[in-house]
Amino acid sequence: MLRETHAKSASYDARNDTLVLSAEDECGRSGNRDAQLLLDAKGFLVGVDLEGGGLGRLLVMLGPHEAVEKQVKATVQVDGSSVTVLGAKKSVRGHEKNPYV
Repeated sequence: MLRETHAKSASYDARNDTLVLSAEDECGRSGNRDAQLLLDAKGFLVGVDLEGGGLGRLLVMLGPHEAVEKQVKATVQVDGSSVTVLGAKKSVRGHEKNPYV
């Protein structure tokens, strides 16, 4: 079963090249987590699929599921209700205005 929460905000930190999503709900186990970055046709982040079994699997969505065109494996950092995408400039066009925020 998949759980889903929405991201309230997304902010890019150029100094660390990270994109931090602030989710509406807690994102489970903290630390580095395997994930799938859900991208649209232009490479913008639509959501993050935090992999896990059963209730451990969580989708953190910025945009609609219908916008997802491809998935890319990644490791993200989770801390409470925050999900941090590393190397965001290249992987999710984090330095550009995201159309789903």
